[in-house]
Amino acid sequence: MFKNVQQGGHLGREGINDGSRIICTPGIFNWTVELQLRHIDENIYKSANKDESFRVVDIRSRIVAAASSKCVDLSNGNNADGTRVQIWTNQFANANQQWQAQEV
Repeated sequence: MFKNVQQGGHLGREGINDGSRIICTPGIFNWTVELQLRHIDENIYKSANKDESFRVVDIRSRIVAAASSKCVDLSNGNNADGTRVQIWTNQFANANQQWQAQEV
């Protein structure tokens, strides 16, 4: 479940078919977040204490409606203000369905 921190509404959906709108609702909808790690730098780096190593990765996720297994999708890949956000058949390679958490 995703809850809006300002007004308390929950992330919901109007239906279960492709193209159903994502909405804010007082009702509770179950969603899952599936993570995908992508290496953006194939080098392995050593930390300052040289006891640990790490890789630079990009973490992307998709948000999936538990009842329908459909993903939150940015309609037609358009990133303009006011673009429709909808649920759509799961296509993980599709960038329209990949989301990143941002620090606030």
